[in-house]
Amino acid sequence: MGREVHRVPVDFDWPTNKIWPGFCYRTPDCGIESCPDAEDTEVPWSVEDLCAFHRALWDCDEYPELAPPTGTGWQVWETVSEGSPISPVFPDREGLIGWLMSPAYSWGVSQPLTRAQAENFTADGWAPTFIFSAPTGLVNGEQFIGGQ
Repeated sequence: MGREVHRVPVDFDWPTNKIWPGFCYRTPDCGIESCPDAEDTEVPWSVEDLCAFHRALWDCDEYPELAPPTGTGWQVWETVSEGSPISPVFPDREGLIGWLMSPAYSWGVSQPLTRAQAENFTADGWAPTFIFSAPTGLVNGEQFIGGQ
């Protein structure tokens, strides 16, 4: 659980804060309509493919992932729920770093990062939601990996 940097197409237009349907976990008799965050949303797979993916979760330990499309853009996703984008898509890493350092980065527990924190987060590609230690107390994960 935390935040991830995804490389998606620059023109990727999935709505922010809307769970990506490939990350919705359903029962073996699922249907796209059973995913409340996917209702009325056009997805890039057939209902049969999505349901086959969901059934595979129940049938074996290894399963195919219906991940977002990959590309050259940079975007932050939350993984506290099933997973959804929380930032716009930026054409380059520097654009994402600028956004992470701005007041726009205030989703959930997040708050603007320093340059070093934003650079470390985008380089690592993942940060936990929180870190707790005796010396630091409760600290935002992105801030912790970038040095407080």
